[in-house]
Amino acid sequence: MKSVLPIILALGWTSQLIASPTSDLSSPLQETRDAAAKILRTSFIPPARTNWSALVARIKVGDLMANVLKLIRQYSPKMEESGMSASSGRTGFVEYRLDDLWVLRCDFEYISDNLVKTKLIGQEIVERMRDVWVAPPTKFTGIWITYFVNGQKSREIQYQDGNCSGELTAYNPDGSKNWIQHYDRPIGEYEETGYFPSGRIRYQGQYKTNRESGIWINYNEDGSTNSVKDYSKP
Repeated sequence: MKSVLPIILALGWTSQLIASPTSDLSSPLQETRDAAAKILRTSFIPPARTNWSALVARIKVGDLMANVLKLIRQYSPKMEESGMSASSGRTGFVEYRLDDLWVLRCDFEYISDNLVKTKLIGQEIVERMRDVWVAPPTKFTGIWITYFVNGQKSREIQYQDGNCSGELTAYNPDGSKNWIQHYDRPIGEYEETGYFPSGRIRYQGQYKTNRESGIWINYNEDGSTNSVKDYSKP
């Protein structure tokens, strides 16, 4: 019996050292993330939306906010985002990450700023692949790549001494480009080009002090101009 306990302890310690490809996407080592992503690109199985049908069925428009959030928290999701808008009355929303693919959004109407009387006015499950962001080391120089949980690239960033220098490319979960920012100017000034999933340009513009500046052009997918906005004008 004396020899059994060390073996059990050793096995338990070994199991803690074995990481999954998904958890390896959070590694600070680029080669570890790359290897994990390669596995996930062929092994990731998207969770079914129907996994959350029972939860959605229990949430009713008109329910009080406190009751809705209490119900949601029984499923132990993580809050992903929240906010409020005053554009059309007093409305707000809460988003919960349900799993690696699905996010639950609940919209609420605030009654006379009274949270007790705040009611649900809408809810939906949104498809949004989980993005695993890992910050680079301080003063990092080189190419830094992070991934979605399905193994596709999320961000590919060129750094010089800890600052973006060159290009920052953001991708969609299907591997297509979403947008590219070009950093060849002072910090806070860069150009951005957005893309349709087909790869055609969707918009182009520039930032100054991290805000839209100058002329921004939005395109239709056939290449024709959809709209033009001049941010230099009030």
